[in-house]
Amino acid sequence: MLEELGGFVELVSNRKYIVYIVADTNDGDYVTEETELTGDEIERFIMPVAAKIKAWNEANPRTNDHNWASLGYACTHPSELYELDDETSEYWSEITPYGEHGIHTIETVEIRPLIIDKIVLL
Repeated sequence: MLEELGGFVELVSNRKYIVYIVADTNDGDYVTEETELTGDEIERFIMPVAAKIKAWNEANPRTNDHNWASLGYACTHPSELYELDDETSEYWSEITPYGEHGIHTIETVEIRPLIIDKIVLL
């Protein structure tokens, strides 16, 4: 799955990562969200949906349609557009950034390893 999205690193199931999402809320007004997740959570919830968003974007290049319409945007809801089950839809609603009037497009989904460096003093 990661290779399909252009990734080159294998996720480790119990390792922590930061999922960084950039979304468009008002035609150029961007909001961001960072969420700490495990490799297992990313494989289960993030990767399949990110692949669906990428495929949708490639099939609909630069149209006026939005890939993640929420709240006040009169477009197909993501759960219907990507045929998400209730658990996945709820998961994404918790990790997706939210603007004053919702969002209409997810621009970026990045996975960043959470690196915690320890400095042992004694």
